[in-house]
Amino acid sequence: METDVNDWAKSQFRKINLIKHKDYNEESAMSEYLKTTIEKSLVCKSDFGYKLRTPLNA
Repeated sequence: METDVNDWAKSQFRKINLIKHKDYNEESAMSEYLKTTIEKSLVCKSDFGYKLRTPLNA
């Protein structure tokens, strides 16, 4: 399913003329440091478990 989502996203990027490695990148091309940094910025731990961090609850 993840591959299907990635393929769909790439097709949408092509439709709006975004160029791979210039306008967007794939997760496999990211360093482990960058992946970890992004992951930590998206998820925070609360007393009730993990939740997505949004601009409203950041």
